[in-house]
Amino acid sequence: MSNKLKELIDLYKSKKFVQAEKKCSDLLKKVKPNHELLNLYAVILFELKRYDQSILQLNKSLEIKSDYTQAYNSLGNVYFKKNDFEKAILNFDKAIKIKPDYFEAFANKANVYFKMKNYDEALKNYNHSISINKNFQAAHEGLAKILKILQKFDDSILAWQNVLKINPLNVSAHVQLGDIFFDKNILDKAVNHYETA
Repeated sequence: MSNKLKELIDLYKSKKFVQAEKKCSDLLKKVKPNHELLNLYAVILFELKRYDQSILQLNKSLEIKSDYTQAYNSLGNVYFKKNDFEKAILNFDKAIKIKPDYFEAFANKANVYFKMKNYDEALKNYNHSISINKNFQAAHEGLAKILKILQKFDDSILAWQNVLKINPLNVSAHVQLGDIFFDKNILDKAVNHYETA
């Protein structure tokens, strides 16, 4: 099974989701499902926008291993995509309760609050994610976006600069910094960031 699993993971990583779904479906017919394989299948279904099927597989995964934090996090992501924010937050909270240092779940929960325009809760969760893993780029990006919306431009600049410390080639960070410096009429820095982007 290890070769088949490796092939499946390679297909997923290369974003060949249709092929990955077929291979995973075939594999699940031949072997006794485990929680990780079901979670992988659910994530593939998620990428194919087959959200209800993804939820079904994630629930099967949780029937096998009820404290599987990745499944709760994945469920949160599916419900977020379905705009069911209450269930998304509930599942991220379940993952966090089991694993209090699950920085991805904190950032994902922050994304839900951001979409709901509950910026205080989003800021709290992005900051908590960063306090656990200061190099988690997605949390820094979310934080920077909210700070810009709140017109806390100097704080947003610092957050975008943190993104660039993690990934100096991040085009979005350079564009956002260019926009902020342009709005602040600091044109030399704006031009520098636009050119770098």
